[in-house]
Amino acid sequence: MRRTRRRSARRAGGETAALLFFDTETTGLAGGTGTLAFLAGLAWFEADGLRTRQYLLTGFADEAALYAQIRETASTRRCLVTYNGKSFDAPLVRSRCRLVHAPDPLADLAHLDLLHATRRRFGRSWPDCRLRTAETRALDFVRVGDLPGSLVPEAFRRFMRHGETAPLPAILEHNRNDLLTLAALLAPLGESAP
Repeated sequence: MRRTRRRSARRAGGETAALLFFDTETTGLAGGTGTLAFLAGLAWFEADGLRTRQYLLTGFADEAALYAQIRETASTRRCLVTYNGKSFDAPLVRSRCRLVHAPDPLADLAHLDLLHATRRRFGRSWPDCRLRTAETRALDFVRVGDLPGSLVPEAFRRFMRHGETAPLPAILEHNRNDLLTLAALLAPLGESAP
């Protein structure tokens, strides 16, 4: 089963139209049932360029609807592309879907995790393989004024508890930059035809 999924990811990865780039922003990094994906960012290639779509959870009762929206977009793609998504994003979505009695929108997709490709290609020459390091070293891209990922959960908590909307544009921009990085990393990692 594992080899078949890996071969499927490689075949699907060769066709950029089949790819769905995916990144979440969450209430923490611990995982488990207490962690919530409150923002799901998706991106895919169309004839005229890269499209992005973001789904922001504004109330806990809307979590099943969030996964339904992801499922609608994911149903037109064959391969999920993430950065550390095999260990974090996909298992988190799967767990949360079980809790809200919703089907897992990512279950039928092959999965290409660019963290693993980064480690294979650059793990011995870079100090670490974090997404920020990959942006700087492989893409020569430095984020200016970006909300650090470590501050995103607290900004979302302030929004939910006190209605503070000021940090929301920064959270959305952070997530969008993560998606753009995923798409841009395919070339230097040699993963356009994995």
